[in-house]
Parts: sequence; structure tokens; C-alpha cells
Amino acid sequence: MGMDIGLIIFDEAHHAVDNDPYNRIMQEFYHKLPPRDPSLTGIARMRRPMIMGLTASPIFGGNVNKAFR
Repeated sequence: MGMDIGLIIFDEAHHAVDNDPYNRIMQEFYHKLPPRDPSLTGIARMRRPMIMGLTASPIFGGNVNKAFR
């Protein structure tokens, strides 16, 4: 995954909880890859892809403190 994919974009990222496909991707693939290492260059640096989560609902569930954690 990290060698072929450099960026994963999740739209409606606030749904990435419980058994949601976004959450499953993170648990089953993303977190099993070695972390990115900014000190490396080229292909050696490509490990975990970067993640961009987009949402129009940052206060999912109405709990502001939980949303910012």
C-alpha cells in the first residue's frame, strides 16, 4: 500500500468509526505499515501514505471536546 499509494483522501471522514470501511482501511492496512520517516529520501521514504480527512461536520455527535481529540 505505501509503495503504490502516497495519499488517501477520505470524504465524510466523520463517519470513520466502528465498522465503517474507512475505519477498516485504517485498522487493517494503514496502521500495519511502518511510519513515514522524513529523514529518508526517495522510495525508502514511502511507507504509510499521508491521510487527508474531509468533513463538513466536525462536531459529530455534538461533543466538541471529543471532536477535537
